[in-house]
Amino acid sequence: MRDTGAHAGAVFLLTSDGQALRLEVTAGMPAEYLTPWFGVGLSSPVPVADALKVVR
Repeated sequence: MRDTGAHAGAVFLLTSDGQALRLEVTAGMPAEYLTPWFGVGLSSPVPVADALKVVR
């Protein structure tokens, strides 16, 4: 985050079944704001799911 100048960041990992992303680590933001992001389906229309589709 320091190198990019970001104020907040998060790390998502692919679940073992490969069907969702799980929020693992955050920095720079309160956890209570992130409750909706603890689990994200790969078909969800959100940037983090879209980014994985591009990489795969």
